Amino acid sequence: MITVVEDSLRSQPILVSGKKETTSNFWKRTFWMKFWNKNLISRLVGYFLLLSLVIVSSVGAIAFIKARVHLEKLAFERLEVTANLQEEALNLWMENQRYATVSLAQIPEIRTQAQIILTNPESNSKFNSAYSKLKKYLNSLMESKSRLQEVFIVSHVDGKIVFSTDKIHEGEYPFEDEYPPKGQTVFVSSSNKKKIILSTPLRGQNGEEIGILATHPKLENIEQIINDPINLNESDETYLVDKFHFLVFSKQLSREYFPGDIHTEAINAAIQGKDGKGVYLNYAGVSVIGVYRWLDALQLALLVEVPQTKVFAPARQIALIIILVGLTLSGLLSGAIYLLTRQIRQTILALKESAILIAEGDLADIEPVVVTEDEIGLLANAFNEMTEQLRLLYDEFEDKVTQLELAEISALHSYHELQLEKEKVEETTAKLSQANEKITLANEEITLANKEITVLNELLKNRNLDLKAELKDINKRLKQFLEGVPVGVIVLDENGNSYYANHRAQKLLGKSVIHDGMGSKISETYPIYLAETNLLYPQEKRLGVQALKMGKTRTTDDMEIHQENTIIPIESWETPIFDESRKITYAIVAFQDITERKKAEKELLQLNQANERFVPREFLQLLKKNSIIDVDLGDNVHQEMSVLFSDIRGFTTLSEFMAPEDNFRFINAYLSRMAPAISEHRGFIDKYIGDAIMALFSGSADDAVGAGIAMLKTLAQYNTTRQRPDRPPLKIGIGINTGFMMLGTVGGKNRMEGTVISDAVNLAARLEGLTKIYRVSLLISNNTFLRLEDIDNYDFRIIDR
Repeated sequence: MITVVEDSLRSQPILVSGKKETTSNFWKRTFWMKFWNKNLISRLVGYFLLLSLVIVSSVGAIAFIKARVHLEKLAFERLEVTANLQEEALNLWMENQRYATVSLAQIPEIRTQAQIILTNPESNSKFNSAYSKLKKYLNSLMESKSRLQEVFIVSHVDGKIVFSTDKIHEGEYPFEDEYPPKGQTVFVSSSNKKKIILSTPLRGQNGEEIGILATHPKLENIEQIINDPINLNESDETYLVDKFHFLVFSKQLSREYFPGDIHTEAINAAIQGKDGKGVYLNYAGVSVIGVYRWLDALQLALLVEVPQTKVFAPARQIALIIILVGLTLSGLLSGAIYLLTRQIRQTILALKESAILIAEGDLADIEPVVVTEDEIGLLANAFNEMTEQLRLLYDEFEDKVTQLELAEISALHSYHELQLEKEKVEETTAKLSQANEKITLANEEITLANKEITVLNELLKNRNLDLKAELKDINKRLKQFLEGVPVGVIVLDENGNSYYANHRAQKLLGKSVIHDGMGSKISETYPIYLAETNLLYPQEKRLGVQALKMGKTRTTDDMEIHQENTIIPIESWETPIFDESRKITYAIVAFQDITERKKAEKELLQLNQANERFVPREFLQLLKKNSIIDVDLGDNVHQEMSVLFSDIRGFTTLSEFMAPEDNFRFINAYLSRMAPAISEHRGFIDKYIGDAIMALFSGSADDAVGAGIAMLKTLAQYNTTRQRPDRPPLKIGIGINTGFMMLGTVGGKNRMEGTVISDAVNLAARLEGLTKIYRVSLLISNNTFLRLEDIDNYDFRIIDR
């Protein structure tokens, strides 16, 4: 950088860092730099204002961000609650409309007249009579049920409306996308006129599908749900969009506002069947916080949104208030700091003058600084005391110089004393020489001691010979003990070779384990088989391998030894033996013949299987018991189940013409055919009551109904074998109910049995009895009907509704 300044050139341009700068600007900049560098008050106030601005801005930004996050979370929670409430209300409304449509199709009067209309030409008198009766019946029904706007019947042949309460629609084809519709179908129109159609099959007297009954419900309830002010704020917006991206219902908008299809990120995701939430641009390009749902029952997308600016308005107000208050406080504090620094500056200037005099060594001309009562005053007071201490230190310094001269004299005196100490050290060295001579004599005494130790070692050697003899005797007794153990015992060394095997082990293996004192590897020489197979036992799990290689203690009972004509099941135990360094040196393997135990276990299994014929395994599983032995009197469980009662019609009359032996044969033949139908549908027979059956189903209600239908089909096949005059076809009645019931054991100390207790059981028994009155084979209760998973799999007839 080149800077040239001359008095004669004050008005000329000055070159600064390669740029031209006018003289006036240069002097102004120089003045302010000097003023800033030399003025403490300006720097303090300036730094404080800068720091205040940073802090206030940061606090305002942090407050805005935190408030924004919290407000966004609250908005999502509120919108999700609103969406859930509206979704639940819409689904409930839709379910009610579906149930009403299905109920209409089950009414006998409607089915009868609809069959006539669908199976006769319009010119037929039967058609006109049925048309008038059905028109009158449905009009009166719609007056009492104001929820329906239109009811019409569609031909199964070509999909044309052949009857409608609104005659203008007769001859139209309402199902353009798919015909015949599969089950109950919902159609939402894509025109400006909002319309929902619900359909259900119409069946003839023989159960065949003859047409479609469809209803057009009134949609005022949907608009009420969407516009419900209880669930929405003034700024919230709720609307429904169909799968063609047409606006269906809205709180604030109308189809005229958006006559065409509308696309947003949320609408596209909802129409794809996704539920979610997020911040996105709405149909108008405005950033909103929204929640979207796909209503599968209505085939509509539900969106609940609120503008992002409305949600974050409180956060902006909070941030603005914080900044304004912070700036006001910063200004007030800056003024206070300016007044304080002026007072501090006066004291510091006085301290500066005194410090210059001290640096020049003029301690006599220093005047005390004026002392105030604040912290600066304490500093001035400390400076005055320091000046006084400097005067005292100077005087002390002169005294120290005198003391150093005296110390030099004292050092010379100490030198002479060190010479005397040296003479004492030499005398000590002479004494150490004498001590070395004494150590030599001590070494000679140690040599004599070593000779005595050698004699002692000889004595110990003789003692070891005695101990070996004693150890040999102990080993002999141990061998006798192992030979007397009633199980086979083998000791393996660290390489897996047999070190010892007692007589029982060799007898079970069928050959000698040790030959000529050389051990053999059990895992290779003596094959062990997997229980109840001809497969060799895995090499890595054979006798002793786990103990030697992995240091594991192991017990197993799935091994067999195959001798010439004998198979011996064995149970084995193996454990490792460690030395002092935890290294495996041996392994002990013990095994015994468990032929008798296996035989007893087999007999116990057969006994348990026999018990299951009297106490079903499913009964024990519901009580969470492993065996009938674990069952105690009073054990019970409370849960929802389906119960089935069946009974042979006129069995008393049939039995009167049969001998007792024929009765038993007949009942057993009948019951043996009915039992598989129940077990195949995940049920079990709780008890036989003569010719009656009581069965329980802990799964779905469909299991019980499926079992009842299977029993009727089995009975029809059984009747084909009874086509003789003395063997009339059998008829049975079946009643099914579903509900909560207590399953457990009842009885006394010496006799008890399993049973179920509940009003639901009594109701099932009554339903079985009602089959005689209604002359039907199978009756189910309303409880069972409501718990069926797919009612389209069955044909129903409602009785005494």
